[in-house]
Amino acid sequence: MMGVMVAGKGMYAYLVRAGLGGGSNLACTCLYLTLLELVQQKQPIGAHINVLLDNTGAENKNNYMIYFLAWLVQRGVCDEASFFCMMVGHTYTELDQSFSTLLTQMGQVAMYTVKDMMDRIYQYLQPYDCRDVEDLHCLWDWKAFFAPHTGTLQGFGTNQFGSGMHEFLLRKDRNGQVMSASPRRTQHARTTPCTYACLFVNIGASLDCLLYTSDAADDSLRV
Repeated sequence: MMGVMVAGKGMYAYLVRAGLGGGSNLACTCLYLTLLELVQQKQPIGAHINVLLDNTGAENKNNYMIYFLAWLVQRGVCDEASFFCMMVGHTYTELDQSFSTLLTQMGQVAMYTVKDMMDRIYQYLQPYDCRDVEDLHCLWDWKAFFAPHTGTLQGFGTNQFGSGMHEFLLRKDRNGQVMSASPRRTQHARTTPCTYACLFVNIGASLDCLLYTSDAADDSLRV
């Protein structure tokens, strides 16, 4: 299961079958579906999208999460996008607490169907203003989508205690190119000046594999 908590709006939970796998395809799909849900509800996305993530390279802190947020900027969904990979001790955040209490409560009851499990998840997450629990039957292949248009960024996937990058900012330059800025942090919590790198100028490939068919979704987020 993966959860997305939107500040001031509520929480969206996604149930994922083991056969679908995980990784960045799952993380980007859940973020994308949450943004579409906000658009469907006529909720403003805002000029800046900021995402707090676990510091795990398998799902969040990787090239494809950077490309996904850069793609939102390129498409004009927002002016800037950023994400911060949380450091040691972030288990005290509200999102982590919600999952901790959820697992404790679900371990005390018997659930015989997926529907029963989803109902329980929705019930137990109400203290955290859960808006919906969705059973995902497929994931979008973001890796394959971005692969022909991007290179490989390196040097940021370090551990939480050594030198590395935990924060990423993405925005367009004066020529309309999406740029990334990542301050590097050392063991002594010092931050070096940001270095900018061009990610891509435009993606012109067919996006049929990513089409979201909800008629209520606004064109501002349609691919």
